Amino acid sequence: MATSPAIPAETNFSLEPLDGAQRGLLDILTSVRRPDGYCMTMVDYTWAEAWRKNRVAQTGVPITLIDLTLRSMALTAVQNEPMRSLVHGYQIYRTNSIDIGCSIATNTTLSPVIVFRDADKLSLEELHQQRVTGTKEAIEEQEKRLAELDRMTRFLPDGVRRRLIARFVNDPHNRRKLGGTIALSAIELDDMEWMCPAHIGGALLISLGGIRERPMVVEGEVVPRLSAYVTFMIDQRVIHPMRAMRVFRRFRRLLENPEKLG
Repeated sequence: MATSPAIPAETNFSLEPLDGAQRGLLDILTSVRRPDGYCMTMVDYTWAEAWRKNRVAQTGVPITLIDLTLRSMALTAVQNEPMRSLVHGYQIYRTNSIDIGCSIATNTTLSPVIVFRDADKLSLEELHQQRVTGTKEAIEEQEKRLAELDRMTRFLPDGVRRRLIARFVNDPHNRRKLGGTIALSAIELDDMEWMCPAHIGGALLISLGGIRERPMVVEGEVVPRLSAYVTFMIDQRVIHPMRAMRVFRRFRRLLENPEKLG
């Protein structure tokens, strides 16, 4: 006689307690805007890597391809005013400075961000030094902010806290201060091809996948080239898609002609 299959024991499914900071983080991620569009291209970093090694030998400063990418973003923004814009309701704010945010890979829900002020006026070596020193400072600063967030919102009703955080997160002055008007998010893992962050705080967000050798066709020959998939995310309210395509091309040309970054 056939027997009925055993019914599996019920597994545990319980609520996890959240403190004020964790609730605040959920509210922050809910409040931040989603990109209007995505575009991906492949950037050949072969010449940039050769040029970088030569520059390091000359200066002794161990700049990286991330630093070259930040420099390319800064020079591209000089020629494209919409990249220096932030939208708030029916108001568009524009700054004369190039403020670039660069996220730091951590195990936290919200990645700390370093903001480079007047990035177009910084040399590659200065970008590198600020990124190295700013990494530790940004992590420590975020820990302080989360502790402060927990202290300030711990006893607030959920609805009140959500409204306060949404107002703070979307304020253009806070967005420029904490994330810049454009930003770079880099995985820095060779085995990760690409990514598309789901949130955008400024006019443009560039996501850099793993930089590694891939087969590419050069002058009719398939050869290994150091390359990366780069995803662009835009706020279409200030950057028109056709203008965005020109931005992408200029950004890529600078990295593939690294002597222009010096």
